[in-house]
Amino acid sequence: MINQETIHFWTQGIADIVVATDPLEAKATYDRVYQGSFYHGRSRTLVQALSAVHMALYYLAWKQMGVTVYKLLGSARTQHIRPYVTLYPGDIYDDSVQTILAETRRQAERAVDQGLRAVKVPVLFGAENDPGGVSDRTIVGFIEDCREMLDEIAPDLVLAADFGYCWWDWQAAAWRLKRLEDYDVYFAEAPLRHDDLRGTRGWRLY
Repeated sequence: MINQETIHFWTQGIADIVVATDPLEAKATYDRVYQGSFYHGRSRTLVQALSAVHMALYYLAWKQMGVTVYKLLGSARTQHIRPYVTLYPGDIYDDSVQTILAETRRQAERAVDQGLRAVKVPVLFGAENDPGGVSDRTIVGFIEDCREMLDEIAPDLVLAADFGYCWWDWQAAAWRLKRLEDYDVYFAEAPLRHDDLRGTRGWRLY
């Protein structure tokens, strides 16, 4: 994708646009690549290629100026950050919910012992993570159990959830996420495939 040859104005090779540009003008270069690759498409492989080019430009700018990347991006916005850990229980999502919860609890206790105060819980049931094979009650009940478990381990633990691109349409995702609001979920990661982010306003999606 990056080495694709230039065909015409809207189908330019990415390398043809980027080579010999000033890495300190990373944003402008990215915009030129984005416009120059109009006919390439706007998803999947192209987006990954654009991301790789963008990161490479900032890396070159860092090498040239000798400053940290966060300064190149506009400097620090806060003096503090809150790290979190993903409580991934391993490839056991075909087991019972209680088995998954037990391993999640073990990892949560270890995270708290190490000083962390925010965790993310994967919500991945079944080998294919097929929402059609898992009831809404199971998903909501799992999040409820995780919230109760974390409250027992330590007060004020932040809970986030990773849904692993579980739903195919935003209506289904929004309806189910609405049912989780009582459990104080800080953000919902990957509820949808990349190409359908409409209609989920009111939730932080990562």
